[in-house]
Amino acid sequence: MGSLCGSCARGPAAPLPLVTVLGFLGRVRRTEDARPLCRACARGAGTRALLATALGGFWGWPAAGRAAAAVVSDARALSRAGAFPRPLAALAAAAAFGLPTAFASALLLAVALAAGGSDPEAEARERAARIEELVAEARGYLAAGDAERALGRFRAALAEAPGLPELLAGAGLAASRSEGRSEEAERLLREALASGDLSRAGRADALATLGDVLLGTGRDAEAAEALAEALRIGPDAPVAVHVAYQDALRRSGRAAEATRIYEARVADRTADPDSLYLRARLLADPAAREAALRDVLARSPDHRRARYALARTLLEGTRPAEALPEFRAAALDRDGGDRALFGVIECALALGDRDGAARAAADLRLRFPASLLVARADALLDARGR
Repeated sequence: MGSLCGSCARGPAAPLPLVTVLGFLGRVRRTEDARPLCRACARGAGTRALLATALGGFWGWPAAGRAAAAVVSDARALSRAGAFPRPLAALAAAAAFGLPTAFASALLLAVALAAGGSDPEAEARERAARIEELVAEARGYLAAGDAERALGRFRAALAEAPGLPELLAGAGLAASRSEGRSEEAERLLREALASGDLSRAGRADALATLGDVLLGTGRDAEAAEALAEALRIGPDAPVAVHVAYQDALRRSGRAAEATRIYEARVADRTADPDSLYLRARLLADPAAREAALRDVLARSPDHRRARYALARTLLEGTRPAEALPEFRAAALDRDGGDRALFGVIECALALGDRDGAARAAADLRLRFPASLLVARADALLDARGR
């Protein structure tokens, strides 16, 4: 990650050494431990330094020579920082030595800087670099489970490039994972989709996220429509998208349709553990579902979703002692580990092990501090008297 500006905390930024000349004898003042500054803040700092040189001295000997040298030094520093076009900086620096004093050239350069005289292409490159850095930070926060901070970074990126579909979709994803932000997530995602400028993969991802949001707010029929479109665009979407689609179909009274779709999928992919898992989770009979999930795990022992589904099936069948080790195994994975730890808490409480439940809750809070299940776990423990 590059340096951030010491003034506005944006990047990229670099140290900007400036020189100011004041008084009849040309007292020289230099910036102490020059802070990194972005282009916009460098322009402001340069304006102030040059105006101070132009207006703050008496321009007698030896001030004139020192002031001229200060103008040259500042012009070069500002040019290197990209805060002023190089040709004009060079002209101003040359003029400083061609006049009795540096007044005219310093004032010219300062006024031009204050007016925003800079290279548009350089400005665009700087803006793109800032956006790239913000997006990288946002993705890092999302990977760490901190959706709120990720959303803040996406908002900052959108302030740099309002309406950019990729940023809207990213902000919508972050909002969808933040508590109480479903309306904001839906608005951002619909705005991104309405632009028509998302890539095919980006559109599929945005539709899948929108489907999750709609499913979470009880709008199951709309969710099924969005998820069906996401899978039509990206048939090789992650298993999570298929799971959400299955849930949307079942909740909207289309369970038979879901069964037909995923039976057909298994017929085409008879050895694919994911397809077998997707069919297994639709089985209404608990015994049949358990057998099918155990078959998936026999083929793919590391199939996290199948292990979690097996654990949940066992717990729902009032077999918490058998479910507990399955939940613990599923909890070792980062992805979905919070749900599995919550299952450990449920099993421990069902077995009368309050200390074990409290340890699992502490682990949940430590490993997944931003998970919405932390508050649910605390409420569950409080309801059972801790």
